[in-house]
Amino acid sequence: MLAPVAVALVLALVFQSALALLMGVIGPLMVVGGWWESRRRGALKHSAALLEFEDQLVEHEGVVERARRDVRDRATRLHPGIQDWAHDALWRGPPPATETLSVGHTRWYPPPGHPLAGTGAIGGMPALVDMTRGLALVASDDQHSLWRALALQWRAHSHAVIPSWDLGDPPPRDFRGPSRLVWVSATTDIPADCLAIVIHRGGVMAELHVPGEPPQDVVLATLSHAEAMRIPRDRLGVSDVVDSEPDLARRDQLWVSLAQRGPFFDLLSEGPHTVVWGATGSGKSVTVVALVSSLARHYPPDHVVCVLIDFKGGAGLAPLAALPHTVGWVTDLAPDSSRRALRGLRSEMTRRERILEAATRADWSELDSSLEAPRLVIVIDEVAWLLANQPLWAEVITDIAARGRSLGVHLVLSTQRLSGVITRAMMANISFRVCGRVTDEAELREGMPDASASLASALRHVRPGQALVAGALSPPQMSAVDQAQPRSRDDSPASWKVWADALPAVIPWRDGGTGESPWAWRECLDTHSAVRVPGLMGPGSVAIVGDRFSGRTTAAYALAWTHAGAFMAPHDGASLWVCLNAVSGTDRTLVVDDVDILLHGTAPEGEAFLVDALEGFSGALLMTMSARHRLSRSLSRLASQVLVMPIAKPEDRDVWGASSRSCPGAGLWNGEDIQVVHGAPAPTLWVAPDVSPVPELPQPPGLSQVPVVVTNTPQEWARSPITEVIDSTHHSSAWAAVARYRVGQPILIDGLNHRDVRSLLQGGPWIPPLSPPEGSLWLWDGSRPVLTTRERWRG
Repeated sequence: MLAPVAVALVLALVFQSALALLMGVIGPLMVVGGWWESRRRGALKHSAALLEFEDQLVEHEGVVERARRDVRDRATRLHPGIQDWAHDALWRGPPPATETLSVGHTRWYPPPGHPLAGTGAIGGMPALVDMTRGLALVASDDQHSLWRALALQWRAHSHAVIPSWDLGDPPPRDFRGPSRLVWVSATTDIPADCLAIVIHRGGVMAELHVPGEPPQDVVLATLSHAEAMRIPRDRLGVSDVVDSEPDLARRDQLWVSLAQRGPFFDLLSEGPHTVVWGATGSGKSVTVVALVSSLARHYPPDHVVCVLIDFKGGAGLAPLAALPHTVGWVTDLAPDSSRRALRGLRSEMTRRERILEAATRADWSELDSSLEAPRLVIVIDEVAWLLANQPLWAEVITDIAARGRSLGVHLVLSTQRLSGVITRAMMANISFRVCGRVTDEAELREGMPDASASLASALRHVRPGQALVAGALSPPQMSAVDQAQPRSRDDSPASWKVWADALPAVIPWRDGGTGESPWAWRECLDTHSAVRVPGLMGPGSVAIVGDRFSGRTTAAYALAWTHAGAFMAPHDGASLWVCLNAVSGTDRTLVVDDVDILLHGTAPEGEAFLVDALEGFSGALLMTMSARHRLSRSLSRLASQVLVMPIAKPEDRDVWGASSRSCPGAGLWNGEDIQVVHGAPAPTLWVAPDVSPVPELPQPPGLSQVPVVVTNTPQEWARSPITEVIDSTHHSSAWAAVARYRVGQPILIDGLNHRDVRSLLQGGPWIPPLSPPEGSLWLWDGSRPVLTTRERWRG
């Protein structure tokens, strides 16, 4: 600063010029002035910038506060508390998909990444709990206002019917809504199925514990008696049922629940059919039992009846068997009952159509209440096994799913999986769906595509006793499932029948010689009772096929008594052939028992000979035979009707179309299951006329000459009173001797077969290719071969 002045002074002395001295002084003054001006302008600019920053800071703080207020307001609108319900005249109930509940207010810190992160806690935010995971309030017994606020909200979020209480009175301390809600006095009393816990700390302060989150301090909502009474009842979202219990007398409703404390669902509007699915051990059978038990508790047997079809041995649905509502039970341990049930259900659908037609109504709910017309609930446990192993059931189940609603028939199906088991055609009519624990979310989506991600996640870990429920009108929600033994009203057993009771394994024959006892009984599909089976109405033959000890002989005896003039055929081929020739041309009926064994005991030529004789018989034959003999199918074609008795091997059963019933006397006759009576005596045995003639049978012609005998043991005939003994072992001499007697001469054949006779006699006399029975001989009586006894001719 002084250097320019010094330089200017030196120059002024050197050049003796005042101007130089003046310029040396002005320069520093100009520098000082410029510095001062710059400083003044900087101060002014800083002051303006500071004022602008303060204005922007105030504006930013206002934006943040408005954003925080908007977040709080939006959360409050989405999750209004009980006080909002009481004071908002325009509030109309929670949104249908709401799964969270506000228990009060808390401070919320925006997480990292949130637009409001770092702005501090937001007070007055709803303290939310997941309603699908259960909630427990731990508070002293005098905290009614706290409990009333929680319980009333819990109820309003239940999109189903819950047993009501007076809004001003303290609610029950344990009940079901979307999940379980309880009020306990100590933390040790908290149930395992309540994962969210509210612990009262005094006044309205509490501590909220939610799995996976740190504890939160909460200001709880309260609701006094007066405030509760000010809430309009139509704001609860279930206004049509809050005032009273479900109307169980209405024919157009059918209320069910999985737990005694609710919620309740109207099966007609939510279904009309039900499917329960879940992994093994998830409690499917328990769920089905709980559902049917709720029907039995609330409806008498003249309003609802049920049929149980259990293909897990019957254990799963066994608790329901003793209910008076149960009118039929089918298990895989009694396979024959499945066939009866299938036939009975088809008949039941037709029967119900006729009832509607006679009443000129289009729907079961329109029938007059005075008419006995119970709804039918068909419960099928493990339906996958049934559809896979008995395909005929798929057609019946699909038909019931499509037409059951209007006919008052409802399905309750249980299976481990939906995909690949229940067709889309069936699922289109099954709207009430209950899902237990599943590990594959796709399996849940198959039946409940609108279930939220939180519900799907919770369902992976639920214990037996909880299930996810959804209906045609109700969104998916968690529900408890009772495991109590079913209890019904004090009612008499249902009089309605879907099929007749199983025919007794043994039905005694009680004819007593009057001819009035039926030979068998069958189930009548129209009356669901046992009726007589008509006997033989003409000369047609009957083949009775079955295993040994199946009752085929008993059936032949019983059937023979329905036809006058029946006789028991001899048990050897030769006598049978004689009998067939002797009786042919009459209206007689012959019982040929074990015809397959009889044919098996003859030579091949004799077998074919006898089959021809049976085919040419003009009367009626009742032939019993094994299902496995090579000639059984051929012999059955000789009959106009076939009675199939029990057959053990499945492949043989399929060939004959036999029933799976295994008790002796059970048969399939004209496509219907029958039970043959037991104890009918055997018909009179037909005996060859020359031994013990049977009255009314034609006698063999008398012999005009004493016969000769052709034998290979002539020494045995040495003393016999016969014309001549011809030794067949000497062929040439025997031929010459026989030649003298061939015309009209009776000839006894001893020890020779039909080929020997044909070779020796060369035309004329002949015998069939059948060996005579022990002690008998073939006798050519001059026109035909007949049987005679050896003792008669040896004297």
